[in-house]
Formats: sequence, structure tokens, C-alpha cells
Amino acid sequence: MVSVRCLAAVVCLTVLTACNGISNNSGNTNNPPPPAPDSVSGTVTFKGAPLAGATVTDFLTNSNVVFKSATTDANGNYSFTGMSVTGDVPGDYQIYVFKDGYGFYPSVASGATVKRADYTGQFLSNGMPPSGIFFNVIDFIAMPDSSVTGADFAAYDGTNPRMTLAATGQRVSYAAGDDASASKGTSWSAATRFTDNQDGTVTDTLTGLIWLKDAGCLGSDV
Repeated sequence: MVSVRCLAAVVCLTVLTACNGISNNSGNTNNPPPPAPDSVSGTVTFKGAPLAGATVTDFLTNSNVVFKSATTDANGNYSFTGMSVTGDVPGDYQIYVFKDGYGFYPSVASGATVKRADYTGQFLSNGMPPSGIFFNVIDFIAMPDSSVTGADFAAYDGTNPRMTLAATGQRVSYAAGDDASASKGTSWSAATRFTDNQDGTVTDTLTGLIWLKDAGCLGSDV
């Protein structure tokens, strides 16, 4: 009788285990697959035309290493894949571009941000003097289903056209040749001159220059 009761208890425990979905089978296929890695892609241009041969760097700030680098193709395109979205801390990647004779300004619609990043420490190990070295970068946090396209860079060099200077607004002349007497510069209004780029900068539509909205964001040592 005792044996029958023990057997019944074992059968009930087995049924409950099966109903609860508990299994010691290492081949359980009910676990969801890991999320796919992120990717970032974009285009590098110069005066609206594709810029080939530019070196694009994807820098992983968590460990201060170059994750990947790429060279823009004939259409100015580049792409990075394989940015992991798993782990205790999300990966923080910064993307920047280099080509002799050019500077670069990044832009991205969503999914990442444009910022000035301090890379001075990355160059001190190369024996360079400790001067401030800052890059314009696209900062990207790797999260599930957060891949970014349109991470673009516009190149500029010394051949860009001359800018138009704005009038100072001085109306009273105190000496011959001052701003009021010379009446130089283009008139403007604050309502129409500046365009907010929604990335911490504004574009001066009169001069074509791009300004920081917060001029003190880089610190007093810069």
C-alpha cells in the first residue's frame, strides 16, 4: 500500500512539473533568440557631392578602443554592423570622419546625437603635446532595434565661398570710418537670421556659420 502511494506521488509531481513547463532538458527551444546587433550607416559629402576615400571611425567609448573603421565608397557611403545590444551597460559609440584637407560636420535626424567630443587623451599616448583635441561626432547608444541610417557628414575646406558679414547695428557715429558712418554689412533680424538645428547648435543663415547655443558647454579649459 505504501508503494502504491509513493508511486502516485511521483506521478502527480511529474504531471505538475510538465504543466508548469519546468524541464531540465538543455535543448529547450522555448527561449527567445537574442536581439540582433545594431548598425549605423550614412553618407559623406562635399558641396553636395559624394566624397569617396574618407576614413570613418566607429569608436567604442566604454573601453576606449576603435570598434571598426571604414572608407567611403564612390557614392560617399559607409556602414557599420555588429554593434552588440546585450550586456550590463549599453555600448556608447562615437562616429567621426577624417580626410586630409577637410573638416567635417555631422548631422543625424533621430536615434543618435551630434556633439563635440574630447579626444585629447587618445593622442597623448602618441607623444603629442597635451593640447585640446576635439572631434565633431555622432554619438550612438546601442539598444535593441535602434539601428540608425542617415548618419551623415558634410565636408568643408578652404575653398568655401566668402561669408557675408552682418551689420553691427551701430547708429551713432563717434569717429570717421566707424560702423555707423561706414554703414557696412547686411541688415538682419533675430527672428529670421538663426535656425535651430535641434542638436545644440544654430545655423547663422546670414554668414553660413554654425554656432553653439551654449558657448560654455566645453568648459573653461577649452
